[in-house]
Amino acid sequence: MFLTKGHLASPNKFKELEDLRNLLSKLKVDYKLPFDEEDLSMLLLSVLRCDDISSSYGILKKKGKRRYIDELKVKAWLEENLIPNTVVLRMDDPEILKLLFFSIEITYSMFLGESRATLMQKGFRERRRSFEAIVVDQFIGKLGEVAVKRFLEVHFNVNVELD
Repeated sequence: MFLTKGHLASPNKFKELEDLRNLLSKLKVDYKLPFDEEDLSMLLLSVLRCDDISSSYGILKKKGKRRYIDELKVKAWLEENLIPNTVVLRMDDPEILKLLFFSIEITYSMFLGESRATLMQKGFRERRRSFEAIVVDQFIGKLGEVAVKRFLEVHFNVNVELD
């Protein structure tokens, strides 16, 4: 599948490639990937953008003035990098539920004045943030901690306890 610099520069042009969509849907089924085609295409585009011709991935090949994707290298990248390093978190996971309750609890204590955290949004004009906005910010901020914890437990066999 041949690419131009325009395809690499524009995610929309990249996603419109029919051959790419076919490849990604086939890979999604073959490898039972937990991504949809759009997420998978953005991951692949990121790799292609940082993957020069001489890099270790070698997914992007050059033939004359044209560039093309080596499908075997894409499969190798999936098997060696993406799949082993992917952490899947589900909403019914006890850690995620605990995190949700913690986010609601800490936000509630902020509204009661039991915390030194601010309810105001920083910026030129400070405005009061809603309860929901603060819960979401708390949840997203801590979600990364849960993902890193899971990654460390799986890949380094350590027990991480979050507070």
